Amino acid sequence: MNELLSQAAEFFNDFTPLAKICGRMAIQAVGIVFAAMLLQFFEERLTARIQMRPPRKVCAFFAQPVKAFFKEPFVPLTAQKAAYLSAPVLALTLAVFFCFFLPFKTGFETSFGALYLMFAAPFCVYAFVLGAWGSGSRFAFFGAVRMIAQILPAQLIMGFILCSVLISAGSADVREIMSAQKKIWFAVPHLPLFALYLPCAAMTIVQTPFNSPKAARGLASGVYAEYGGMPYQMMKTAESVLELLLAALGVILFLGGASSAWGWLLKTTAVAFALTVMKAAMSDVKTELLMRESFKTVLPFTVLWLFLTAAAVLFFDGGAG
Repeated sequence: MNELLSQAAEFFNDFTPLAKICGRMAIQAVGIVFAAMLLQFFEERLTARIQMRPPRKVCAFFAQPVKAFFKEPFVPLTAQKAAYLSAPVLALTLAVFFCFFLPFKTGFETSFGALYLMFAAPFCVYAFVLGAWGSGSRFAFFGAVRMIAQILPAQLIMGFILCSVLISAGSADVREIMSAQKKIWFAVPHLPLFALYLPCAAMTIVQTPFNSPKAARGLASGVYAEYGGMPYQMMKTAESVLELLLAALGVILFLGGASSAWGWLLKTTAVAFALTVMKAAMSDVKTELLMRESFKTVLPFTVLWLFLTAAAVLFFDGGAG
């Protein structure tokens, strides 16, 4: 009997830390989703003010998720049911999961490479592609193909932007990147890269003015054509979580991060505000023009800037040595 009690006590002692971590992650996940909903709300209000039109009422906005939850689900006859239903869950789960790796001082401490977060986060977008394929609609699938074509140059450009920042910081660890900006933010010497990071982030999550794959302002086609109700709401929430994630990553790379929750809130809100202004003020960009300028102009510029950054670091470090 005593042996059983001791084994039960050992199991409880081993299980308690895991239960605390899971509980903390669950609370953080709820907070992330709520922050994404607040971002959607303020984006809608700000966009309406910029475009000089009346926004939705507050109650109507926050009643939308409840309405979507009780709305009757719909599955197209030609859909691959498993892929169609799992895509929204996968998109939201991955978006929230990658937010756990941000260096917030909330008890879930991590140390990781910035390359991992930069290239792992867009995998959430491929969940949208899975949903478009699973819906069985050729219009949704064509929108997914356009989405992949758009994400490719955005990821290449963001990769060279990140390499320039890593060379300047001398490390790929997120905390060391932030500590390297104690004297001056990288947004000052790398101002052109910071200006390019914002549209690349919008391209990655396929937001206005780079939302032609979703055809949100035009034809009723794109990756969300066959979704409605709660799955559609989950897709939109996953987009907002990804926007917060990329905004926080921009804070890490160019604005020195933050040492407090209020600092993270203010800086991330500022970057999200810039993305919202770009979304509301700019008109849609044609896909062929976007692809041409991305590969012919922006990508060579970021490669040239990378070599200039490496040369500057070698020159000044060599001079200091």
